[in-house]
Amino acid sequence: MQWDLVAAAVEAVLEVLVVASFGAYLGYRRMFPKEAIKVVDKLILHLFIPCLILDSVVPQVHASMFQQLWPLITVCFWNLFWGTTIGFALSVAMHVPHLRGALQACIAFPNTTAVVLTLSQSLTATQPVIDLYRRTANSADVTGRTDGELQVDLFNRATALVLTSTVWWNIAKWSLAYNLLAPEGEKTWKEKALKVVNPPVIACLLAFSLGFIPGVGSWWVGTSKTATVVVGSLQKGGRCLVPCMLLVLGGRIYHSLISEFNAAEQQEDVEAPLYEGVGLEVSTRLQEIDEPTDDEAGDEDEKIDIRAPEMEGFTPRVKFCIIFFRQGVCLGLGVLFMWLLSHGCSEMMMLLICFLQTAGPPMINLSVMAGLHGNHEAGLAQTLMAAYLVSIVTWVLGITVALGVLQQL
Repeated sequence: MQWDLVAAAVEAVLEVLVVASFGAYLGYRRMFPKEAIKVVDKLILHLFIPCLILDSVVPQVHASMFQQLWPLITVCFWNLFWGTTIGFALSVAMHVPHLRGALQACIAFPNTTAVVLTLSQSLTATQPVIDLYRRTANSADVTGRTDGELQVDLFNRATALVLTSTVWWNIAKWSLAYNLLAPEGEKTWKEKALKVVNPPVIACLLAFSLGFIPGVGSWWVGTSKTATVVVGSLQKGGRCLVPCMLLVLGGRIYHSLISEFNAAEQQEDVEAPLYEGVGLEVSTRLQEIDEPTDDEAGDEDEKIDIRAPEMEGFTPRVKFCIIFFRQGVCLGLGVLFMWLLSHGCSEMMMLLICFLQTAGPPMINLSVMAGLHGNHEAGLAQTLMAAYLVSIVTWVLGITVALGVLQQL
């Protein structure tokens, strides 16, 4: 079983890493400059995400969805509560108030769609999951059916649950997370309200409205020529989303690493002596010139506070805390939430999806949101890449523990 989990986790993460490497390569070849990345960010916000939302949400909306899928709605609020609380506490404990919004967004918003879909679909083909489904499902649903038939049922159910959950997750992502990553000067209530009314949120509200109109859902998945043209066009636009997000992520990582390398070289050039034998004298005179007088120095604590946001940023300690709490502590919270839900929900696949939507790395959308704001771009890109590398291990451990808990329920 462990090797099945390793294969599923590696497959999900490798897709992210390989496509992101394409973006880094384009940056290396100077075909993907920062200006081009900004343009792709805007295409993602204004075109690709609305297309994907309309394509995937409209057929999933129905009158009884909230009654049937309450666990998936609850897990969204569970993540938001713990993520924003932990992020706030970390910003206070590490004295980085300028990173409070970024910490809250990273910990509160895991990857809930692409990686979760890949993992859940892969898990439906494993024997332990099929055996667990055969033991916990209604006898009428499993009696006399082969493992292959049950695997198809599980695959379709997992796909439907993950796609349906995009309804409320997209609203939360593009209303709350998008605002959390905004620069401090743009966080007045009026500006926050204006940023909530963005294309993804409008697309969600439109999809809700269309889905609740009788007959629209069946027309949407029907075979009429009009539906084929409309839905087909939206599907083509939506398919551009994930590749473009990963290309942007890779491009940002490349540009951030190059910037750090160039800054290090410039620092070395500044510190090097101009002429052999007089370097010490020049350095000493520069120190004397730069040293402030007592009147100019002012309060020392004040100077440190002013420069801290520029000097600190996404330090290794901040990146480690994000990964540890997002993929360590939240993994445990996912197991706890799954156990609590089991007292009111008996569907094994629903419980497993709830766990997967709690225990993963930060969502890749954060890189796009940071780029749209021009805030924390390099730090978030590097943190995301490290988080997805670590997730190969955390996914395997987490799923093993989750399945063990499900077998004991």
